[in-house]
Amino acid sequence: MKIKSAILSILIYSFTTLVVCPFIFIAAECATAAPHDAAVFIEFAEEDYDNVAWDSQENIIVGGAADISSEDMTPEVLISNEGIDYESIIQTALTASRDIRKINLNIKNNENNLLIEEIAYKPNFTVKMDNDHNYSYQLSQKVADLVDLSVDKSDNTKKNDDGTLSYSLSIDLRRLDDSDLKMSRLGFNRDLLSYANARENFKLRVVRQFYELVMAIEEYRVLNNSCQRWYEMLDYARSKYELGLANKIDYLNAEVNLANAQNALLQQEQNIQTLKEQFFDLTGCDAGGLGTNEIPLKYNITFEKMATEEIESILANKDRSLVREDVEAERVALQIALIKYLKAKKQAAPRLNLNLIKTDYDDPARESDFSSSLTYRFNVGRQQNSVSEWIEKNNYELKKIALDEIEKNVSIEQRDALRRINYIEKAYEIAAKSLKQAYENYEFSKISFQKGLISNIDLRDAQDKLTSAKRSVVSLIISHKIACRKFYFVMGKDL
Repeated sequence: MKIKSAILSILIYSFTTLVVCPFIFIAAECATAAPHDAAVFIEFAEEDYDNVAWDSQENIIVGGAADISSEDMTPEVLISNEGIDYESIIQTALTASRDIRKINLNIKNNENNLLIEEIAYKPNFTVKMDNDHNYSYQLSQKVADLVDLSVDKSDNTKKNDDGTLSYSLSIDLRRLDDSDLKMSRLGFNRDLLSYANARENFKLRVVRQFYELVMAIEEYRVLNNSCQRWYEMLDYARSKYELGLANKIDYLNAEVNLANAQNALLQQEQNIQTLKEQFFDLTGCDAGGLGTNEIPLKYNITFEKMATEEIESILANKDRSLVREDVEAERVALQIALIKYLKAKKQAAPRLNLNLIKTDYDDPARESDFSSSLTYRFNVGRQQNSVSEWIEKNNYELKKIALDEIEKNVSIEQRDALRRINYIEKAYEIAAKSLKQAYENYEFSKISFQKGLISNIDLRDAQDKLTSAKRSVVSLIISHKIACRKFYFVMGKDL
């Protein structure tokens, strides 16, 4: 029995070596020469799938002989040649999106509120008349917050000598300033800074969602390539099973692996549709009667390290052109808090009012009348104005703390953004190298599986590692783009 078993094993080995393996090896060599999952992530027709090469000199995708190995592949380009590009999207978003429209309307309302405050300091002219030929004219002017000047004239057209001209001046000597108007103008200045910061925040949101959508699309391509490899493995497993060179378990495992890959692909397709709807809703882009899932995106994304000179220039900010609007807005808020405190402090003092009134009569028999009054009100005990002073003083101290907090947080945020870029650039070098190794490992594993040297489980492990490596490279490319934009944002550079 042992001799028969040995002879049978030799015959099977000979048949495999002389007949089956050459064909399988030829197929493997063809697959190695033109792999289906070239590291350039690009959408093209199925018939052209094996006819794509990377021209590293011209930085373009060209058709031609696909005689490249995994070492020559580059994972540094993510391309989609049709659809809406980022620049068009951001231009639309800054004019048509709901968020921008709300921001614009809010700043217009704030401007109108300032206009109302300024109107109070404009002269007012009033005319009054009745059926008994009495006319009166009044001109009033708010000179400062608590200083009012008015001129009144009255006459009767029937009686030439029945007219008066009076002047009045009312002053609260505690506060001869225009604190209210200053606060309104500073408040609008703060609103403008907040408006600019809100726009930049919105642009950063668009950037993030755009790249998240690109990442989802590229993930779909990675999973699609994975499915195609599992189709190939299923064909190999089926052929070996039908030839009696493998048991049914390997064939069934290949079917399960393919089914899992297909389910992941379907789930990713649903995820893309959801992200597209959210993205186009955020940016206000019109689908033009199409479903958002039917609108493609156009992009050409390469991994490029941020130049050291650019980083140093941004960090130095010698021309002071980089401004964090949220920090500046907090500084303005501190100025407003100081004015409020000084205003409350003055109003907590004893009240001293001066009123001057002079009246001239048209009747020559009457002499001009002049009256003046000085009112002094001394506060006895704890008064409301004193308590208000304490509140505003505490608010001023709170604003000091808030400004210090935001400045420290911005410094931490800026250093973290720079560290994030450095980390991703180093991680990408490792991931790109790992991807090449994963390609090589997969190709060797595929040949070994065809020769029966490893099981389906080992091949699945190699396939999973390749998919994971490609996913990692894509993720780092996108993360680096987002990190660079985040660095610009935290440093105060317009996106």
